Amino acid sequence: MTIFIDDNESVKEEDMKDTAKKLDASDLPNGKYNFLYSNTKDENHDSISYSFKVKDGKVVFYEDENLVLEDENQK
Repeated sequence: MTIFIDDNESVKEEDMKDTAKKLDASDLPNGKYNFLYSNTKDENHDSISYSFKVKDGKVVFYEDENLVLEDENQK
């Protein structure tokens, strides 16, 4: 799927995480997903990517998953 963003908008990695939080993943199969923002308007061709997983219809963030693993290792 491609989503076009107004050229005047500024996109940061935090914006992508916020979008993933709002994602209705109930119909998505379990697996790894990636949001990619690519700016081809200017000569820098900046790009930002944000990865996350879907498990049982819910978005799981890698950093949250790592926190859980760290907590379990401290027991």
